[in-house]
Formats: sequence, structure tokens, C-alpha cells
Amino acid sequence: MNLRYFVVDVEGQLRRVPTTAAEAVWGGEADADDLDVVLGSELKLVTAVIDENLDPVMIFFLRVELDRGAITEESRLAAVEAITAGHGRRLSDPRQRRQFEGWPDDWRRQLAVALDAPAASFTKLGLGGPLALSDLWGVSLDTVMAYFEKAIG
Repeated sequence: MNLRYFVVDVEGQLRRVPTTAAEAVWGGEADADDLDVVLGSELKLVTAVIDENLDPVMIFFLRVELDRGAITEESRLAAVEAITAGHGRRLSDPRQRRQFEGWPDDWRRQLAVALDAPAASFTKLGLGGPLALSDLWGVSLDTVMAYFEKAIG
């Protein structure tokens, strides 16, 4: 399994960003400005988990507030709390619902073009993604990806 990262710019367009850059921004090693995309006051990150055939297996959405282009500990914690909110009940908490709001209306079309995959293949959608799960579980990104490999196959 591999990852493809996309961010939504201020014009509502999905822009693919390098894996290392997205991971560095999440890890606090770089500012969102290093993504070379104009973002505004928040990072809207789409993570596509891709199988060995380059087909999307799962798509994750994550919104994180930025402070002068950086993810703060507070905004990272708010994003992680949104993932765990609702105690297993899907979208029962406003923090969860907020994570799925404010995305471009045509995100499926844009992502289908970017991944060269039919939009109908985006059937497994999630909140957060491997980067946030790595923080939440306190394990490496490689460990999270090994979990996906085993769980999704």
C-alpha cells in the first residue's frame, strides 16, 4: 500500500503534494507554505491509500487549523479528538461532522482525475488518515500502513 496526499487550495482545487512534504508538515518539521499551495487558515488534507495496482482502497479527510502556516499542538489535538469523538457512533459528534464539511462539491471528480480512477471506486471514506492515526496510536506511519495492509489486504 502507498499513500497519495492532496490538499485543497483557496480556490477549492485539489492539489497533489509530495509525500515527504505532507508528512513533514504534519510532523511539525515544515510549514504548510512548503507545500507550494496557497491554503488560507486551514489545511484540508485528503489522503488516498493506494494498492499495488494504483487503485484507491480508502480515502481519508482531515481539516486542521493553521497558525501562520503551521499546525500547532492544539490544532493537531483538535483533529485527533475529532477522530475519536462520538464513541464509535458515526458522525454523532459535531467535531466529526466539521471534518467532513467545507470540501469542494466536486471533490470526487477532482480526485478521480488526479488518481486516474473512477469516482465510483471511492466507496471507503474515513476521517483522519494514517498520519493522524500514527499520532493517535503512538506508532510509526510504517506500523499504521502495515495494519492497513493486513486489514484491507
